[in-house]
Amino acid sequence: MKHVCKHPLGSSVHILMLDWIAQFLRVIEPPKSPAQIEAEQWLIYFKIRGSTYRYIPFQRWMLFAAAFVSQICCGSIYSWSVINGIVGEYLFDDKASGLASLPFYIAYGTLGLTAAFFGPFIESNGPRTSMWLGAVFTVLGCIITFFSLLLKSLIGLCVGYGLFCGMGAGINYIVPIAPLQKWYPDLRGTAAGFAVCGFGLSGVVWGGTFQILVKSVGLSNMFLLLGPIFGIDFFLCGTVLRTPPPNYLVHGKDMHGVKHSLASTCESAGEDRRIAMIDPSPARKQSERTNFCTVNEDNTTIMLEDIQIVNYVKAHDYMEDELEADAKVYHTKIKQLSLSQCLRSWEFRFLYLTYLSAFTFGILFVPQFVDVYTLVFKQSSQEGVFLGIGFCVFNSIGRILCPYLSDVCIRVLGWNPAFARKMIFVVTITAQAALLPWLQILVAQPTNPRVFEIVLWVVGFLVGGSSGAVPSLCTDLFGVFNTGSVFGVLLTCGSLIGLGGGAIMSASLNTWKAQNLSAVYAGNIRWIHVVTALGLIFVTLVRTNPVDRFYPTGYQYSFRGRPIILCKSKSQNK
Repeated sequence: MKHVCKHPLGSSVHILMLDWIAQFLRVIEPPKSPAQIEAEQWLIYFKIRGSTYRYIPFQRWMLFAAAFVSQICCGSIYSWSVINGIVGEYLFDDKASGLASLPFYIAYGTLGLTAAFFGPFIESNGPRTSMWLGAVFTVLGCIITFFSLLLKSLIGLCVGYGLFCGMGAGINYIVPIAPLQKWYPDLRGTAAGFAVCGFGLSGVVWGGTFQILVKSVGLSNMFLLLGPIFGIDFFLCGTVLRTPPPNYLVHGKDMHGVKHSLASTCESAGEDRRIAMIDPSPARKQSERTNFCTVNEDNTTIMLEDIQIVNYVKAHDYMEDELEADAKVYHTKIKQLSLSQCLRSWEFRFLYLTYLSAFTFGILFVPQFVDVYTLVFKQSSQEGVFLGIGFCVFNSIGRILCPYLSDVCIRVLGWNPAFARKMIFVVTITAQAALLPWLQILVAQPTNPRVFEIVLWVVGFLVGGSSGAVPSLCTDLFGVFNTGSVFGVLLTCGSLIGLGGGAIMSASLNTWKAQNLSAVYAGNIRWIHVVTALGLIFVTLVRTNPVDRFYPTGYQYSFRGRPIILCKSKSQNK
């Protein structure tokens, strides 16, 4: 007979930890007071001695500008490739030192971990407070980096730039995404593309700026100047960012993408009158069977009671004719997805692996391609900067154009929104997997730098297209209130790639660069290509059909409306 020893203390600690995790993963948007709703109708609003001052009515397009500018500052991490060789020569008297890239990889890794950890915090505390917090981390990181360079300390550089700047970029990278998805339920792909395009375009701004600052004030003093610039930028952008009021409607859709019958009422008010003020405490009518928010007799829009509610049939009503009778009954119920449920779903698992595969090249090769161009192809540093600027431009075009094309497919072809975003992934990953072997040959035989330029720019466009499609896909799959948190967890892929893959690249460069530098870079592109190709398998397994996703008795995967994989739960098999 076995003796079972119970530890009440250990059990209690375990329960407390689970409760803490559950509470942490609980995404709750705080309710807005009437005063806050009134204030957020204006860009500048303050009270002094009983007098209220209002300036510049807020319009949703202003979020594009705030997101774009803040993302440019966050994307300065991408421009490390411009000063990578300068840092290597400054610290180690070696422009090709693999250790010079270490702060970048740590920063990118920290960016992903921070975005995952702070996702629920951002949703619960709002975009303004969150962006200001990210500004504090960024300014502290620049100050620490300044002193670390003065002392020629690689450890200090990893702490200041890698940890603190990475934390600031991680928070502020995801802050604008959820607000734009909420304000633009009618153009989610386009809004997502604009939300992240500044990150890719930042290389155009900072590539030349870094070189000018290094020559004029020195490498260390450059970060002393960048700290206040980033801080002021994030403060102003945070002032603009906000979430919609509870009764927000645009083109007949609320922030969840649910259609309402009052579309004509709201649209008649015009573009600048989209925020309709209502009594903050009206009598709410809500059906217990479906949890739908209804409209009362005097045609006043009723605020959504539960922020987690997402109804997939109402949001994707074009699917209704494709569903069987039993499935219609099931899918008329609203799906209440918590963040915990999202992260435990098969869709998130395969999307995570897809994200990892699609961005391995971008994360690992971006800080290296200027060195490849100058050291392997023997081009000048000025031409290397031009290459970097071109990459950033094409990356940003991809971030905007590809999500926009998904919106076009939804409106013109009537595609399922999630399926349209998924197809963007399929096309971009397929093209990227086809081009990487060519890029490997070009690096192994560095005789044609112009072709290398073109291929690299096209790959940059494809990586950008995948980046732009991710936020809107997260919204379509997991609901608007989970978008920022889920996207933040996805960014931990960058942590895995940056820390794991970055260590592999740095080690290979330091070990083999003296023998054949081009062969080392080509070898790294080879294994990156294998990882990218695996993404085609993972993205195929991401289910976008609501019947499959919410199949009640197990796992179902359909192709052209017919189930090809059907695994029933154990209870159903008995």
